[in-house]
Amino acid sequence: MSSAIHRSRRCFPKPAIRGFGGLKRDAQGATAVEFSLLFAPFVVALVAMIYMGLHHFANAHFDMNVNQVMKRVYESTPICPGSSPTAPYSAACLAQRICEQPNIIMVSAATCKATIRVDFRPLSGNGSDAIPPLFTNTGINAGALNGSATGKPGDIVMLRAAVPFPSWSMWGPYGQKRGGTYYLYATQVMRVRNLDTFSNVRVN
Repeated sequence: MSSAIHRSRRCFPKPAIRGFGGLKRDAQGATAVEFSLLFAPFVVALVAMIYMGLHHFANAHFDMNVNQVMKRVYESTPICPGSSPTAPYSAACLAQRICEQPNIIMVSAATCKATIRVDFRPLSGNGSDAIPPLFTNTGINAGALNGSATGKPGDIVMLRAAVPFPSWSMWGPYGQKRGGTYYLYATQVMRVRNLDTFSNVRVN
């Protein structure tokens, strides 16, 4: 019986036993290789999430700034020095007021004032207005930037604003990529409140 056991052990040559031991040692290094293979995609996914979050909050902040300015227009607040009662607001004035709101993420107030583009125009309200697109394939559509002053009580007005935003990708889910530049943009349409209409309501 003992000789049979002794012969069965010799069925595996010593070099083969050493080979299995080598495989065991190689398996210990496989963990490091697998980690290195998974680490790069994890970092890329993490950076992409941070990047998309910055885009989202920057565009939301810019939209809020435009909304705050249009609230003042709606209430006929005098925010444009030197304006007239028949044309109290202009695109140039509203552009400055937008950039004077709390700073947009990664865009300073000075950069905003120097690069913002604003289209401010009256609308008829019956759907007959021909509104050109704000963007072309190469960037901002200069022909869409209306610089006329308007916004007296009772007018329907539209404000469109866009500002370049630092971008390191080929696309973004919350803005426009045109001509190699990424833009944050916002649009607001409303009727300026007519205080005379509300104050002259007849009460029986």
